[in-house]
Amino acid sequence: MPNKVTTIGGRLLQSDLILDNVRKEGLKDPMLEFNFDDTQQAAGKTLSDELKALIEKQNAAYAAQKQATRDLNAAWEITKKHYQKYVSICRQVMTADMFKDLGVTGKKKHSFTDWTTQARNFYNTALQTSGILQILLKYNITQVQLEEGLALLDVLVPLYNEQRNKVGLAQVATVDKDRKLAELQKWNSDFIFFAKLAHKDDKQNMERFNYTMYSDGYKPAKPKTTEIPAEEPPVEPPVEEPGSLQPTSTVFELRKK
Repeated sequence: MPNKVTTIGGRLLQSDLILDNVRKEGLKDPMLEFNFDDTQQAAGKTLSDELKALIEKQNAAYAAQKQATRDLNAAWEITKKHYQKYVSICRQVMTADMFKDLGVTGKKKHSFTDWTTQARNFYNTALQTSGILQILLKYNITQVQLEEGLALLDVLVPLYNEQRNKVGLAQVATVDKDRKLAELQKWNSDFIFFAKLAHKDDKQNMERFNYTMYSDGYKPAKPKTTEIPAEEPPVEPPVEEPGSLQPTSTVFELRKK
């Protein structure tokens, strides 16, 4: 049976134990037959250290993504609230033709780009049309308020772009970590295979390798308590586009798998 270590922390611990145990008297020399010398050991240590660094980088990337998403959600709520309020007022007090000129009739806009374009056109049309401004002023909706709504869009769009960038960086960090993990897993697997081959006639030496040799009937000695690096953070999917532009529409929320 193959060695059964499935978690990232377990594989790092396995690698550390391999490097520690191979230095024990009587374990290192038989491995030289298969070229597992100091250079090979150094390669395993390098892989382990690189993986630990990439895990830290991934954790930082996901933390940045979450913060960017919180910033986007907060700005989105404010922008949406103002826009929907002005649209609902215009729908109530404008004539059908005038309301149509604001560009908010017809099929709802579901993508972020389409929605922000529609909202920007709404504000610009209202601000540039004296008849619309005069009607809105009767209900205490001023030019300054509409300009503030337009300014909220100018804040929202960069936050969206930044959040998408953070999502991409987190995904790249995950790919880099997974590749390095695969390299370390292959190194561990190769070492265990050749260690078993080199010590196949010496069960006592096999047991001295601790649980890194756990397969083919050899039960592991109970490993010492060792602090294992944190597991991979839950993968957060990219922020979703707004599915509905009604007052009940949700914020850009990251859903856990």
